Amino acid sequence: MWLTKVRDRNAVSPTRLEFLLQTMVDFMRKTDDPKVIFLDGVGYLILENGFVPVFRFLTTLKDYTALYNTVVIVPLREDGLDEKTVNLMYREFERMRFQS
Repeated sequence: MWLTKVRDRNAVSPTRLEFLLQTMVDFMRKTDDPKVIFLDGVGYLILENGFVPVFRFLTTLKDYTALYNTVVIVPLREDGLDEKTVNLMYREFERMRFQS
C-alpha cells in the first residue's frame, strides 16, 4: 500500500489509521505462517495525525503481532522527533540498529 493523499487503487490516506490497522490485521490473520510487515512513513503518519494517535495505532498493531506470528519493522529517524517522543518509542518497541 502507498501512504498518500493521492487517490489511487493501491493508495491509503495517512489519516485513515483505523483502515490501515484493519488491513494489516486482516493480512496477519490469513495464515499461521510467520509474516513481516515493513511500515515506512511513520513520520508522515505523525505529521498528518499527531503523535498520540499514531503511538496508539502502533501499540495496537504490536499487540496483534504477538497473536499472529508477525514482525513489524518501522524505520524511524530520530532527528525528526523530539527527545521525549524518541524515548517513549524506544521504551515501547524493540530497537534494532543497522550499520552502514
